Amino acid sequence: MIGEQIAFHSTCCLSRLYRYRKSCTNLTTIKTFYNKLFKPSKVCLRNISLTTLQSQVESNSKLVVSFRRLSIFSVWVSFLVYAFSFAPGSFDMEWLRRLISNPFDSQVNSIFVFIFNGLGVLPALYSSLLLPREKEDSLKAWPFLVVSFFLGFFALGPYLVLRKPRYSCLNKEEYRPTLTENSWFRYSLLIFVIVLYLFSFKIFPLHSTRADHLPWDISLVAEWDKYLQLFHTDRLVHVSSIDFVILCLFLVEPLFEDMKLRGFFRNSVLLDRWLWIVSWIVPLIGPSIYLCTRPQWNNK
Repeated sequence: MIGEQIAFHSTCCLSRLYRYRKSCTNLTTIKTFYNKLFKPSKVCLRNISLTTLQSQVESNSKLVVSFRRLSIFSVWVSFLVYAFSFAPGSFDMEWLRRLISNPFDSQVNSIFVFIFNGLGVLPALYSSLLLPREKEDSLKAWPFLVVSFFLGFFALGPYLVLRKPRYSCLNKEEYRPTLTENSWFRYSLLIFVIVLYLFSFKIFPLHSTRADHLPWDISLVAEWDKYLQLFHTDRLVHVSSIDFVILCLFLVEPLFEDMKLRGFFRNSVLLDRWLWIVSWIVPLIGPSIYLCTRPQWNNK
């Protein structure tokens, strides 16, 4: 009797163990079937989402580049037509000859002296920002930059329209060291800009050296009044002033690109943005200080 009970219980245990193993096998089969059926679809959906996101980013970047090119081209054409057709007054070549022979001629309005010399500094700033990254570019910047020393935005505008912006880091093969990376060039440019500010805005000495011996503030106001009159009556002053403003405004993108290529906007994003804005918004001296303080390029 006892032996029959033991045999019965053993049979029950074996049957339960068999059913348990069968259920585990069924669960494994179901799980394998589920993975084969749905996991590839998840991977496919993930790949599709990444591809879609990448295509959206590329389309948005192309849209931004197209809008930028259209904006610069519109400004260039408008300025070209306005300068030769609608600008007031006529060109005073006597002032041009004086400033070419002596960039700090005291007989010329000091505000216009600042603008005229600034039109020579701005191509140097553009060269410092654009030349190191143009080695692999199909469209070279240097011919436009050379002519821009004489024609300003008239010469540089087409290059700004056609060039391809770049925000990724440069490798060793793409980087080309130029004279603009030299410390002597950068600090000489900064010193010249500081002297230009001091002379043009009569910051030093504190009293005017003119024959009327007016104090600094009154003399500066008088210079501004005379400049505004010239702006409305002399075409050279009028066109040069607009040219100066346009070149200062469009310096913002090359400045941003150069900062990105040298490692800015990675850690202290807010501080770097403020540095970018301040370097751009203060004419001439802001970008010049940035050139003297920017880190040297390295291949790391």
